[in-house]
Amino acid sequence: MERKLGMAGFEFKEQPLETIFKKARDMGFSSMEFGAETIMDAGISTVKEYIEKYEIILTAIGVGFWNKISDDEVPQLQETFLSAIDTAQQLNIPHVFTYFGGNEKHDYKKGIDLFTKRIEPCLKEAINKNVIILVENHFSPEPNEATADAKTCLEFLESINSKNFKLNFDPANFYIAGEEAYPYAYEKLKKHIRTIHLKDVIKFDSEFYGKYDGRILVDVNYGEFICVAMGEGGMNFEGFISALIRDKFNGPMTIELHVPHNEREITLKKGYDFCQKFGW
Repeated sequence: MERKLGMAGFEFKEQPLETIFKKARDMGFSSMEFGAETIMDAGISTVKEYIEKYEIILTAIGVGFWNKISDDEVPQLQETFLSAIDTAQQLNIPHVFTYFGGNEKHDYKKGIDLFTKRIEPCLKEAINKNVIILVENHFSPEPNEATADAKTCLEFLESINSKNFKLNFDPANFYIAGEEAYPYAYEKLKKHIRTIHLKDVIKFDSEFYGKYDGRILVDVNYGEFICVAMGEGGMNFEGFISALIRDKFNGPMTIELHVPHNEREITLKKGYDFCQKFGW
């Protein structure tokens, strides 16, 4: 079975696009993900050229938080999302991923209703163009994030109830939100999982670790976390990857970083080597 291990191209977004493609190829990756606007700004012909030249496929492009914006901002997000779906179709990118988003102004059930209404024209277009929309489970600095725990995430996915609306499973995001990523969340949600993000995390305490120059991930209930190389944090990746092999999962798995810029390459290499130990 061919297993696809990808690099999160958006981690290097300040670099020229071709440089990122070359980096992925030279490090042994077979695929990448980007923010949709990076790919749309580069243009279809340029991206096709890089895909062919470096033999790197794009497995997903990402757009926006639907539940954090006002009603006035929805038309612009819909327009961008529809453009992303069109771009995905033209470049044979199978997925466009997005986020729910916590909002203190209403509970998660109201958020599900809003999300469903707002994304409806985009889902119809995705069905027409054979593109799958993925929601990524996520922690949140604000309350009422429906994807922060497995039970409400499943409720959300089943309320949409479409073969073109599935899950980008990020076990570390569940960990940050206080949810057991594996085995519980994985086993509960696996029938909806189409792609996976891989990163490892630790609890952050500035008094213990001191100054930190990378991205700090904040959850409203569980505080601050930072990312480390796979195998060096709190995640049970041995059990998780073994379960993926057992279940014959063959969707894209993409390594994320969220570390200081000067640590990106070594963290990526450690993640690649970690996955290789398991035959991925």
